[in-house]
Amino acid sequence: MRRLFITLFISVFLVNSMTLSAQENQTILTIGDQAFSSGEFWHVYNKNKHLPGFNESPEDFAERFINYKLKVVEAMDQGLDTMESFINEYEKYANDLKKAFMVDSSAIELVARQAITICSMWLRPAMFW
Repeated sequence: MRRLFITLFISVFLVNSMTLSAQENQTILTIGDQAFSSGEFWHVYNKNKHLPGFNESPEDFAERFINYKLKVVEAMDQGLDTMESFINEYEKYANDLKKAFMVDSSAIELVARQAITICSMWLRPAMFW
């Protein structure tokens, strides 16, 4: 029965999202008081479809998307998102991501000065030839 419901929901979801693809903010899933848009689904699907080994159709991915959102809402209802261990892990992850995008200007300046020094050593003898 549940499988039939999920299949029916996915079919309706796909028909709606294909015919109304221009409306990115259309609510396709509501769990409790949280609504999820078709734009969010397609964003996640398109972000993952280029990964190696990802060969799911939107219909197959929709079932995993729904299960994922159910788990997230349940975890938030249980207050797991406010636990200190979760917050610490989240902050560590966010800081690791920030480091990848931050630029150390002193390191760049040092490398630039070294490059200028090397280039100037190469260019000086050439000026006398």
